[in-house]
Amino acid sequence: MQSSLKKIISGAVCMAFTLSSVSLLESVIADAVNIENVAPVSATASGTLENGLEYEVYEDYVEITKCDTSAGGELIIPDTIDGLPVTSIGAHAFIEFRHFESVTIPYSITNIENIILSTKSSFPLTGIHVDPENQYYMDINGILFSKDQKKLISYPAGKSNSSYSVPDSVTSIGNGAFNSCSSLTSVTIPDSVTSIEGSAFSACSALASITIPGNVETIKSTTFYNCSALESITILNPDCEIDDKESTISDTVVIYGYPDSTAQAYAKRYDRKFIALNENQDTTDSEINPGILWGDANDNGEVDISDVVLMNRVYVGVDEISEKGLANADVDQSGKIELADSMNVLKLLVHLLEESDFPIKVE
Repeated sequence: MQSSLKKIISGAVCMAFTLSSVSLLESVIADAVNIENVAPVSATASGTLENGLEYEVYEDYVEITKCDTSAGGELIIPDTIDGLPVTSIGAHAFIEFRHFESVTIPYSITNIENIILSTKSSFPLTGIHVDPENQYYMDINGILFSKDQKKLISYPAGKSNSSYSVPDSVTSIGNGAFNSCSSLTSVTIPDSVTSIEGSAFSACSALASITIPGNVETIKSTTFYNCSALESITILNPDCEIDDKESTISDTVVIYGYPDSTAQAYAKRYDRKFIALNENQDTTDSEINPGILWGDANDNGEVDISDVVLMNRVYVGVDEISEKGLANADVDQSGKIELADSMNVLKLLVHLLEESDFPIKVE
């Protein structure tokens, strides 16, 4: 009976830490064991380390509770304090985390996901490093993963890379994993991913386009919150559950998906531009190229007869075209503007071709 009671209390404690509320922690424990007046575990001592970390000492472990907001550089969390293992980091320990460029996690830590969202406000953070002996977490090039590499937990917001490819081992992208990564313009997600949690890409201010693999079942309302540069999203699962909120996908985003899909239904419901994919179409990024507006040679966001005129002028060598305009106008992806390109755009304008027919395959 005592063993069962401990298991119930342990489960309640884990749930309460996730919700980050001490008062809720007490009520959840009381509900779980069906008794009243359960006394919360109290710290026996507290202190501050030279690097600005504040901590509390419990019977058999130490918890990091706060960090000096003026501290910076490299943050190294110790594995022991006063002879006890540091196993926990409080949910609000790094809420004002601003100036650290890297953080090193010791082997003793068993739960660090509570700190990830709060550290996202620290744009200088370029690396999260984990002791190889840690049994629960690991890092690859400063990016935090679960030990089995199945979950991508956090991509540091201060990294300067413009693109990133998620490893094929990953099945889940965690809550806030890419939050505030302002340098990323593209993220490639493999087919192995089945779950993308809330706020995963929120405030990625440079992200221009993204493709959601066919195995992903849901898109949360906060997944792409405040992605101000996002131009297009390709949703390959025709039955993907998209949170039924107008803000889930911005009105400036073009949605690519299959006919009669949930993506098309969402676009229709909230008046979003929708471009249908062919069922047999190659859905690699290079083939779909969702950032392209086929035929928009002058790159003004619209396709009309002026684009056809410009394409013909470029073909005969009396005008020039921008790099983005070339990508838009090269509808057969031959690498140059030809008469066939302008003719196909003209067919698009008179509805002999549909947007879903592009790019044109040259036999």
